[in-house]
Amino acid sequence: MTRCAALLLSLLLGSAPAWAADSPSVQVQTVALKQQTMTDTVSGYGVVSPDTHALQTISLPRAGQIVALLVSAGQVVKKGTPLLEFGT
Repeated sequence: MTRCAALLLSLLLGSAPAWAADSPSVQVQTVALKQQTMTDTVSGYGVVSPDTHALQTISLPRAGQIVALLVSAGQVVKKGTPLLEFGT
């Protein structure tokens, strides 16, 4: 049994250089490690949808009511677009 395992192992190891010759080689370059600041910007694309089961509390400095909703559910808005009108 040991002879059979040794023979099988020697056959496998003997054919390893043949496998290595078939794989393509790739040139790599290494650089020294250095400390630097990472950027804080990450860009991405997708759809943002709220959790319909969540409740959002908004606190304002004075009492009042929402007079008008200026957007509807699913509407695309840009930064700075008013979402509602608030009256005191």
